[in-house]
Amino acid sequence: MIAAFFLLLPLAAPQDDRDTDAFQFPSEAAEAERRYRQGNLAEAEKALRELLRQKPDEEVRRSLCQVLLRTREYAGLQAEAEALMSGRKPLHRAFAWAMKAFAAWKLGTAEEAHKACAEAERLANESSPYAFPDVRRIVRCVRAFVGWKRHECGTHVIYYPPDSPIAGDIVNVGRRLDDDFVRIQSALDALFEGKIEAYLFNDQGQADAILGWPLNFSAPRDRAMYALHHAGLGHHVAHILSFYAAGGRHKERPRLRGLIEGFATAFAGDALSERRMREIPSRMLRREELPALDAALRQEGDAAHAAVLGSFVRWMYETKGKNAFIRFWVEYNDHEDPWKTVYGVTLRELEEQWRSSIE
Repeated sequence: MIAAFFLLLPLAAPQDDRDTDAFQFPSEAAEAERRYRQGNLAEAEKALRELLRQKPDEEVRRSLCQVLLRTREYAGLQAEAEALMSGRKPLHRAFAWAMKAFAAWKLGTAEEAHKACAEAERLANESSPYAFPDVRRIVRCVRAFVGWKRHECGTHVIYYPPDSPIAGDIVNVGRRLDDDFVRIQSALDALFEGKIEAYLFNDQGQADAILGWPLNFSAPRDRAMYALHHAGLGHHVAHILSFYAAGGRHKERPRLRGLIEGFATAFAGDALSERRMREIPSRMLRREELPALDAALRQEGDAAHAAVLGSFVRWMYETKGKNAFIRFWVEYNDHEDPWKTVYGVTLRELEEQWRSSIE
């Protein structure tokens, strides 16, 4: 979801999978924040509401708004935003109107969304022309997306401009996304509720004007992707579902960025990713350029880097089995040496087996 995503991220270098969450709960809501980080939003909401029952607090209510954004409880979000409008801090008042605008858009009341955008912008301008950039970003997004088309298929809600090149083929786009979703969810037994929101842009210039971020990327915690209409969307479906394979069990994904990217590449399902996984590791091995996995798995890189890691993840999944892979994915952060715990061998030993399999 646009609002949650842009409020929770710092202005940093773009990533293909933006799972970073910069939003901080107040200290008294530490337990709610712990639940929130685990993806247990129902318990996070329960804890925050209990705190508000004991003592109304602006920071706690703002945190509750973040949780409601992620659960997509838009009527509840509107109610909490309205309660926050009388807050002492100008930021909280502007934020509240931006949340009301977002909720109104999602609830289908475009006129109310525009009015709330205007009030949020007015409050921001009262502080300074450059105050509250996150609030301004939400306002910009709501004003743009309220005019976009919407198509709902079995597993996705697709938003696209009225003049999009895919407008005449949107049913087939939805079918392909459904196919990707079913295939990847089955691979991980991911516990996923609701639907993925896909925002599909005509070009980067359009994205610059609305988002201010380079495409393509996914926001797994928000169950959303932002991509060019012709991008390989299966890659982003894989990023999102890989979060819920662990998050649905109240765990975090492996704290290994390269491994996450490797999974998304291995299960993207597009012809380009498949070709790269076949050709690049083989070529690098012949040239003695294949990187050591211990270092490669700890970082993101270019397309060649992703192809190498995708090849390894695909090999690991297919040779060691689905059940072992899912256990490894869910329990990775719980063990000092998860490779040894789950697979009975070290990463180095697995790497040697994988290298010997490359043709």
